[in-house]
Amino acid sequence: MKNLIKNYKLSILCASAILFACTWHFRKIETQDFELPHKDKIVHLIMYIVLSAIICIEQKRQKKTILNKNKLKIFIICTLYGIFIEIIQYFLPYRGFEIADMIADSLGAAIGILLISKTITKS
Repeated sequence: MKNLIKNYKLSILCASAILFACTWHFRKIETQDFELPHKDKIVHLIMYIVLSAIICIEQKRQKKTILNKNKLKIFIICTLYGIFIEIIQYFLPYRGFEIADMIADSLGAAIGILLISKTITKS
């Protein structure tokens, strides 16, 4: 367990930040200057691109693991984490459960894995 935390400390920090951002009760700030449709889905997408990319990078740093064999595992872990957070949000009165968020999370995880995979194999 100690090695897991040591080897994946950035991933754990990122996952914790996502959990905090998705469960904390933020005061809504009204802005009328600029409205971006579905901005929360874009935020979900970006959060999971970053999370999956960090996991891939930390895994690649460990010489004993091969990233190509673990892409599916990383995708499943990120997707399940997104589902877990949506389930938590279902029970929070100031948050909501949305399947579209889970789709954005999964898509972000896939994009992050693909981006890092392409970058690592080229270097």
